[in-house]
Amino acid sequence: MKRLLAVIIMICLFIPIVCAEGTSLTESILALDTETLEDLRNLIDAEITRRKKDEAKRSDDFGMWEIAYYVDSFKTPTDEAYIRNKKYIQGTFSNSATTSSSLNVLFLIDKDSVAIIMDEYGSYRVNNPYSSEKKSYKMLVRADSNNTYTFYLHIKPGGDRLFFSNKDREGEMIDLLKNSLRLEFYIEDQQYKTSTYNFTIENTLNFTDIYEYLCPSMPSSIDENNPTEDADTKDIILPEGLWHIGTDIPAGVYQISKRDSEYIVGVSV
Repeated sequence: MKRLLAVIIMICLFIPIVCAEGTSLTESILALDTETLEDLRNLIDAEITRRKKDEAKRSDDFGMWEIAYYVDSFKTPTDEAYIRNKKYIQGTFSNSATTSSSLNVLFLIDKDSVAIIMDEYGSYRVNNPYSSEKKSYKMLVRADSNNTYTFYLHIKPGGDRLFFSNKDREGEMIDLLKNSLRLEFYIEDQQYKTSTYNFTIENTLNFTDIYEYLCPSMPSSIDENNPTEDADTKDIILPEGLWHIGTDIPAGVYQISKRDSEYIVGVSV
């Protein structure tokens, strides 16, 4: 925070000189040297990330879904966020030794992947501990439109999560979660075909909201030669990775707040 204040002071000292010559604040900020601009961006992004974490911990707006954070080797939460279901999805599994026994299912969805964890009898995790080859599965998903979609999954050697074998189709799974209210799943072990798993997501409501929260559908970088101007605002709008700077904002104290789903860095005069 002290570094942030130091950078802000530098900007406030710089802006009046430039603005006095008739230059907009947009141009003033973009005229800062690259290192200072990047420092300001990183510090504000870090503060916004911290606030998002705090907000996500308190949020009850995402239905069955929640934001969580991967942990490091010391079990300390990192900055890598992902989506998961708050409670286990209940299902059943069958194999040569049992029929319709209890199954717990957990989805782990982040910006780069979709994974599924399955626990037989609620505690014995489906895994691939001994093989040097991937363990293959076939998954059928029936949407509430009654259309059925086929996917192929695998567990990596030594792993315990099912990943999509064709990463290009992860987006299709995301779309199903966004656009269908009810989804039925059937997963079959490709080696031991008597091992099957059934579960249903009864209500995917709010998945679109939480996915947009984690992965905003907007540009990830600024065109510093052509900043977008918003005629209706004099705030500096800072979605992650994007600077949207209104023009002719007077110099003052920068304050981070939230409006709708966007974080705002405003200027108090």
